[in-house]
Amino acid sequence: MSKNQEAWVTMQLENAKRIHILRCKVWDLEEELNKERNKNGEKKKDNRGVNGI
Repeated sequence: MSKNQEAWVTMQLENAKRIHILRCKVWDLEEELNKERNKNGEKKKDNRGVNGI
């Protein structure tokens, strides 16, 4: 594998890690939002985002 290919693969892996971390943060925030809505007596929503995160 060339150095450019290795760099590209490494970059893709780093990007995948970042995306995963951000999706987890979004999931946690949506769970927190649902808890707040429940406290306020609002109807529970399943907010999994556009991509079903």
